[in-house]
Amino acid sequence: MRVHVLGSAGWIPGEDETSCFMVEHEGALLLLDAGTGVSNLARHKDVLERHERITVLLSHYHLDHVIGLIYLLPFLEGKELHIYGPGIPCYDRSTRDLLEQLLQPAFFSRPLERFCERVECFDYCGKDFSADGVAVSVVPQRHSAPSFRLTLDNRLIYATDTAFAPSEWRGDYHGMTLLHECWDVTSEGQGKHTSAKDLLDGLPAELVRSTYLIHKNPSWTRADLDALERMAQAKGAHVARDGMVLEV
Repeated sequence: MRVHVLGSAGWIPGEDETSCFMVEHEGALLLLDAGTGVSNLARHKDVLERHERITVLLSHYHLDHVIGLIYLLPFLEGKELHIYGPGIPCYDRSTRDLLEQLLQPAFFSRPLERFCERVECFDYCGKDFSADGVAVSVVPQRHSAPSFRLTLDNRLIYATDTAFAPSEWRGDYHGMTLLHECWDVTSEGQGKHTSAKDLLDGLPAELVRSTYLIHKNPSWTRADLDALERMAQAKGAHVARDGMVLEV
């Protein structure tokens, strides 16, 4: 499994784009969320040429995780688009209905059904599912709107927009890689998000060393980022940046 970091920032793009991770695995091409990082697909035309379908797995629908759907158009010629999202009953409408509302003519010139020749939307409803033959396990998260941790093929864990609780991370994580948000450096101000300190102190030790901190806060100063780097290095963890390629 190869993971390309296309967008590792949260909320507002800056030095890095917002949440998007491209995964190549078992002949499938998957995007974990579709923030502004989708724009970085332009740097991976060689990858796109190998695949006839792009499959998007949405953790939730906040704009910094879905606005990049409109950037997919240049990369969809001759391809299919599949989108999996937490629709009914997690939300009061299906994934397709929610995205069609976002992409109505007042906000974007092309409806979802015309993005490419074939567009399919699926509700995963908080339950485990399979996307293009890749097993995806689903765990509900605590956030301001329904949000879900997604694990691909028991190898890659994607957990963004969630408050951290050590009790939710009991188990065997040997050989797994974690992409986890770190909206705060320390626990001050934490609410519906996670601090890097609480995360790195509370995760199982075997998982910390393969943890990449994502969804970085755009309000951080250089001093905050330096503190985050030192904290991660001290624990053996990593700070994700756009352009990284991870072999999982």
